[in-house]
Amino acid sequence: MTRLPEPDLEADRGTLRSRDFDDIYYSPDDGLSETEHVFINGNDLKKRLGQQETDRPFVIGELGFGTGLNVLAACRCFEKNGHGSLNLWSVEGFPLSQKALAEALSSIAERWPAIAPWAEQLAAVYPNPAPGQTQVSLGPRITLTLAFGDVRECLINADFRANAWFLDGFAPSRNPAMWADDVIGQVGRLTKSGGTAATFSVASGVRDALQKAGFAWEKAPGFGRKKHMLRARLEKKMTRSPEAPWYARPTPCRSGEIAIIGAGIAGAAVAYSLFRKGRRSTVFGAGSRHKAASSNPAGLIMPRLDADDTPAARFYRDAFLEAVKTYSSLRRKAFTPCGGSTTAERSRFVQIQNLGLWPDGLMSWDGDRVWISQAGTLDPSCAVDDLLARVSLIEKDACRITQTDGGWMVQTAGETNHPGPFAAIVLATGAIQDLWPDAPITPSLGQLDVFDGAPPACIMTDGHYVAPLGSKVLAGATYAPFQGGPVAPTHDNSEANRRAARSLLGFEPGASVASRAALRATTPDRHPIVGPLYDKEAAINAYQGLSKGRKMDYPPAPYQAGLYAFTGLGSRGLVTAPLLGAHLAAMITDHVSPLPSDIAALVHPGRFLIRDLKRGKISP
Repeated sequence: MTRLPEPDLEADRGTLRSRDFDDIYYSPDDGLSETEHVFINGNDLKKRLGQQETDRPFVIGELGFGTGLNVLAACRCFEKNGHGSLNLWSVEGFPLSQKALAEALSSIAERWPAIAPWAEQLAAVYPNPAPGQTQVSLGPRITLTLAFGDVRECLINADFRANAWFLDGFAPSRNPAMWADDVIGQVGRLTKSGGTAATFSVASGVRDALQKAGFAWEKAPGFGRKKHMLRARLEKKMTRSPEAPWYARPTPCRSGEIAIIGAGIAGAAVAYSLFRKGRRSTVFGAGSRHKAASSNPAGLIMPRLDADDTPAARFYRDAFLEAVKTYSSLRRKAFTPCGGSTTAERSRFVQIQNLGLWPDGLMSWDGDRVWISQAGTLDPSCAVDDLLARVSLIEKDACRITQTDGGWMVQTAGETNHPGPFAAIVLATGAIQDLWPDAPITPSLGQLDVFDGAPPACIMTDGHYVAPLGSKVLAGATYAPFQGGPVAPTHDNSEANRRAARSLLGFEPGASVASRAALRATTPDRHPIVGPLYDKEAAINAYQGLSKGRKMDYPPAPYQAGLYAFTGLGSRGLVTAPLLGAHLAAMITDHVSPLPSDIAALVHPGRFLIRDLKRGKISP
């Protein structure tokens, strides 16, 4: 069952008690002092945060998010002592609802004013819990990633390296699954060499699990009536072969500026995310900004609704929610949340609802259509301009990139070299991939039309779509292979859009006002391409055993240092770009990604080569 269990709670002497586990969330005597003693001091965070490199985040992992008290204490400690940025990753199998957490945080803020600012911020951004991983900001330099679901599954799907851990599940005697050997083993896998962990429990099973995971532990004075607690340090990094080393996260790129080739929605999204992580970038592009789909008069921010629980279903859900959040926060009003509806069988809607992947209340049944309240239309040009407002923009198309010992160089038309070298290159050039000749991209031609007449109140989709565009009707979009030649609207495509609009509206749209054609970048599996690029020859040699089904310890993926792709966005680029931009920026800068590893694999650039090797289509 995908749907998350709801915690059974009761008040208990100024704290919360879980009836499910018959245990309290924090000490009723002084929960904040307990947290600071066990987790902040137990991991020596005041000292270590002050010593952290400014160009790398300090990463804290946590088992048992609960009310978020530990996270709030960490934020306060970082604000007083830290440099650079703080990433927190926390897993919770029985998450509090928005209402329950808001009430708990209100009580925490009132009781401990020192952490009230972070309690208020957490209450403002905490999502309606749904299975999977989501990321929120608790300040300009603090990011919290919440993993909701089974602790074992969430850890297996995690891909980061923590400096410290808060092991704070309910007591091992009441919640043994949280302290199992394989769970603590995953904690070890996700810990940097020399990283630490702290916990209130000194149970023998916990000590043994830590030791098996490579940690050396010691007892320390406990808090209050507890005589002891545990402190641990990872001294022996256990050798664990990744299940899919060909999708392993690359080594973070060197310090320095990033060059982004392409100034459409993809390039703008990753530039924006890099800026938020304190990394400078220069964006190159003219045509991608003014000729591609990023310059359409409007685009839809509508979800893809899947009736099963797969990495793809979770990805498109998360992408929609992140797009709404990102575009709603822009300084310029680019997003219009008019709502949207899509045709569906009622049985399918019930199946989607019962699955529990989507937050409750986001969609409802309306006649023969599914209504999505947060959907809306986006002015792409306005959004791209706002996302690029804080970065350097060179409105010329790059014609050549060259790797040197010092990094990457970029040339534009006229053989102009631009200031470099750059620490990394992101190829975000859409349907035309001149700088990546082997890109598995097929251009697809799409056309939309604007008609005069009464616009619908909201978006309506059924294969095609209509949407309000001021006082006019936006209709589209055609989808056809690109056979070469000029990219221009045709009368036949306009008539196809008119027929689709008539069907959805129930009446004839008015006269044609404008038409626009553009190329989409599509991939063989229709999912985007985002991530590091292989050294192709080295990858074929490293993984040739896959063609014969050999099970062996394969080496980590051989990537071209500092070279990334962000393309293949197809017809959902406006929806997927913000989440994918955040993922790529995290990968470049060594931050925790919003994407778990199964979704990162879904969009990995090397997946087609690995697929062809497994099918025996490539010979070394």
